[in-house]
Amino acid sequence: MDAMLGRLGPADSGAMNDAHLTRHQPSVEELVGSCLDGEETAFRRLVERLLPDAMTLAIQFVRRRDLAEDVVQEAFLRLARALPTYDRRRPFEPWFFTIVRNCARDRSLQNLRWDRHEDAGNLAAEVAVEHRDGAGLAVDLGRALGGLPAMQQRCVRLCLFEGYTSAEAAGLLGVREGTVRTHVQRARKRLRSTFGEGEAS
Repeated sequence: MDAMLGRLGPADSGAMNDAHLTRHQPSVEELVGSCLDGEETAFRRLVERLLPDAMTLAIQFVRRRDLAEDVVQEAFLRLARALPTYDRRRPFEPWFFTIVRNCARDRSLQNLRWDRHEDAGNLAAEVAVEHRDGAGLAVDLGRALGGLPAMQQRCVRLCLFEGYTSAEAAGLLGVREGTVRTHVQRARKRLRSTFGEGEAS
């Protein structure tokens, strides 16, 4: 199984999408059973079957095909490690797609790291437009962002820099949508306070 997985990579995804079987296609459950019974080709056939839906799900989280390919590759690696202990009595596909979602969520949170010089300019422009007073705002904005609590930084990053909605950001961070809105609002208030436009929360 590990040997088969080692040959998988982002470049394989197009070929796997084009693959098709002219004979009767076994169900996902049958393929999983064949994997557990030690059939050598079963895991690759299982990957081919699951790949399109896994890519669709990953893209919903990371929004870029190259990142989605990385997410799906990691998900199949985790699947290969976990499959020998899989309980056949459990529904397989919900279990597998939970792995994909977890991989996508992990990748999205990793992307919250940012170059503060670039993002300071972006947020400076956003704040300047909103508050009609952006003179000199970008100079110290990177430092001000670094002074925000970690969750406020993450919410600002997702909603203001990357264009996620509050609901989407909430899904990535594992919190409620209202929590994201609150953190973004508090971050903006603290930034206005930092630059002499209000009081900190």
